[in-house]
Amino acid sequence: MSLATPAADEGWERPAHVPPDLARNVDIFGADRPGADPFETLAGLQRGPRVFFNLNKSPVMAYMGGYWMLTRAEDMRAALQQPGMFSSADTGGFSRLIGEAWKLIPLELDPPEHTKWRTVMNGIFAPRKIADLEAGVRARAIGLVDAIAGKGGCEFMEAFGRPFPVGVFMQLMGLPEEDTDKFMAWEYGLLHSHDMPQILTAAQATVVYLRELIARRKREPADDLTTFCINAQIDGRPVADDEIVGMCFLLFLAGLDTVAAALGLSFRHLALHPEHQAQLRARPELIPDAVEELLRRYSMITSSRLVTEDMEFAGAPMRQGDRVIFSTPLANLDAGEFDQPLAVDFERTPNRHVAFLYGPHRCLGSHLARRELIIAMQEFLQRTPPFRLAPGETAAIAPGGVVNVPKLQLTWT
Repeated sequence: MSLATPAADEGWERPAHVPPDLARNVDIFGADRPGADPFETLAGLQRGPRVFFNLNKSPVMAYMGGYWMLTRAEDMRAALQQPGMFSSADTGGFSRLIGEAWKLIPLELDPPEHTKWRTVMNGIFAPRKIADLEAGVRARAIGLVDAIAGKGGCEFMEAFGRPFPVGVFMQLMGLPEEDTDKFMAWEYGLLHSHDMPQILTAAQATVVYLRELIARRKREPADDLTTFCINAQIDGRPVADDEIVGMCFLLFLAGLDTVAAALGLSFRHLALHPEHQAQLRARPELIPDAVEELLRRYSMITSSRLVTEDMEFAGAPMRQGDRVIFSTPLANLDAGEFDQPLAVDFERTPNRHVAFLYGPHRCLGSHLARRELIIAMQEFLQRTPPFRLAPGETAAIAPGGVVNVPKLQLTWT
């Protein structure tokens, strides 16, 4: 992978404040090379400069224009712990797509406002609450696995990888199961499509649905997250309708995609590495540690921040309004943080991965995500024979803001 300085006509125009020696034209995921492993491509960035300004117009990231890319975990950690300098405000932009002005709460807020909302929403996913959900989550996993265990194989993402976390989310939000396919289609449009009309259509449809749901829950409260958001108070006042939409839209984005992506990547690894699968079948007590290691090795989230003031950071002359990209895969494959970072070791210790990000915006639903992943692996390994990729399948990894496996065809005897 080349990190050569680009010619002016090969990418976005280089801003005047970006030195030529820090400007690059790099497809950071390898999307322009069919079959490329985006994780190996990202890890290769660490052979280059500590920070560079990327002018690449890859469709995966083209909506961002040019941006600064940090390649070292220590720099990402330092930046993400300084929200006053690297702001989350308006980094999602979904409301602007449809001509509205609500924010993804608390994702698109900075302290001190972020802290207030985060305190309110922490109650949703507290460890005690997650423990109360475990029986229902496990029953859902068992039902899905038992439906396919005797069939000799399955398309994993269709049979389990998506329906399992999506079903959990639908239950938490108080959504009818029959709307699952609709929500999954909108989720794909929002997070995996590179077609702007499709993204716009998905955003509009999701907001219309959520507003109707919120109105219904105001009339008919229930024991679900939608009602929780409606009843929340901030600074002693009730939350406004647009604030409820922002909270629910963020829960929709997080609940429908990230766990499914982690399941696809983890089970792809187990299908390709029978020795690791056999290790977990023989020693199921290792499964929680295996989940952590697979989250590290196959972290899937890329997020961004906006620079709030002119400054120099990591040797780069950043200016107010510049966008900075934070890649959890890149941080978790940093050889300065992890010995043999591309290797998978279920007994790795310590394993201070950052799959759920650093700083005040660390993932709100991390406890639930971990519990879902552990239960999924426990029940699938217990109830199916050893599995592998079906003959002729490659299980290609799709790059993007959420790296994922769109299709994972498994077979077993």
